[in-house]
Amino acid sequence: MKNSDPLKPRARRRARGFSFPEVLFAVVILGIGLILLAGMLPVGVKVVQETVDRQQADTVAKAGTTYVSAVAPTASLDSTDGAMRFSSELWTQVRGNAIGAADQRYAWVPFYKRSGSSAPVEIVVVGLRSRGRDAFKPEVDLPLAQTGGVLSAKGIRFNLIKDDARQLDLIEVIPNTVSNFHLAVATGVLVIVAADARGVGGDVYRVGNERPDIGAWTWEIAPGQTVTAASSRPIRGIVIGRSPRNPDLPFDAVSNPFSGAAQELTYARATIDMP
Repeated sequence: MKNSDPLKPRARRRARGFSFPEVLFAVVILGIGLILLAGMLPVGVKVVQETVDRQQADTVAKAGTTYVSAVAPTASLDSTDGAMRFSSELWTQVRGNAIGAADQRYAWVPFYKRSGSSAPVEIVVVGLRSRGRDAFKPEVDLPLAQTGGVLSAKGIRFNLIKDDARQLDLIEVIPNTVSNFHLAVATGVLVIVAADARGVGGDVYRVGNERPDIGAWTWEIAPGQTVTAASSRPIRGIVIGRSPRNPDLPFDAVSNPFSGAAQELTYARATIDMP
């Protein structure tokens, strides 16, 4: 029967609330979402930090090329016949500026090659970030750069491999039980070609994931780089950043295995016309 009295309010239907199982299920879903979000935060922070580090190291490396370009004409940079190498004389002239003045967590180290006494000088400057310490220490790291410290160039021998079956470009490091410098190679390290089969250097490869399933001392070349041809014989290379010396111990103190006291993050190139 219809309500004939317009002034009399109609009975309202009571709204149904959520049951306890429904509320509990929603709380569980929310909790799982928060846990997943919390797990992603450290990854996001790490990615942001790595990006900032690489940008800062890139700035430092480019500043290094500018400084070396100004100093190189006054240095005795002999012909290397196209091979890339570390120059103690050049380092002596530039090392006072090799550690960042504004931020000593970053540093740079130069390498050069020259194809003849009248040829231009080509330089590669590697930008590094201190690891495991608050900053580089000028009084410790700069002198050791010529004698096995964190900033020193360490010679290795390696092969470049094109694995067509797996569609991979690989670097196979040859162990040296005398210097143990092969221990300085690890994922993320930059390997500078000092001299290939033709005696020419200058290419730079970043080491990717280790592949012990393929061979001992074998890594992938990091994405974004390709090997045009496999090496016909071992290549002489240079690595920097990892050292058997503990930078916080005296000069003659050695600690093994190699430590990641610094990480090469980037590099910059420049060509300098010599007088």
